[in-house]
Amino acid sequence: MTHLTMPRDGQFGVVVVGSSVAEDYPEVVEIWHGRLVYTVYLHVGTGKNWIMQYTVPANEEAATGGAVTKPEAPWPYDILRPHLAESDYTADALIVHGFVNLAGRFERLGLVFPQGFTQAKFLVDSLMQWKFRPAKQGTRLAMVEVLLVIPAEQ
Repeated sequence: MTHLTMPRDGQFGVVVVGSSVAEDYPEVVEIWHGRLVYTVYLHVGTGKNWIMQYTVPANEEAATGGAVTKPEAPWPYDILRPHLAESDYTADALIVHGFVNLAGRFERLGLVFPQGFTQAKFLVDSLMQWKFRPAKQGTRLAMVEVLLVIPAEQ
């Protein structure tokens, strides 16, 4: 694994609003169900940026009747990037789904795609060690649902 540290006060240069990776990765269609998502690109020291999409969890969106303010992206400042061999990949990307909680930690992470990935436990265990500055909605901390797309290095 490679340990990366970023400044805690970092900001994403670009946040793409309303764009889903479902066009490129149809495996995620069922996860987002047409919800408004935000996309940021994570620089993790590889040739390709990782894609992190985030949104307000469906239960919170439903509780407010869809009237939620735009969440500020969670910012990863302590990252353990797993080393995966090209031979580990059976698809052009790995897709992980879960949440970033109010403490700035991943929770309920699970591999969405591809099924049967042999390094899934290793991947999820390393991601669970990440630390984030939590997302915010206005002035309060907010839990966000996330989808992490990890492209194969080819």
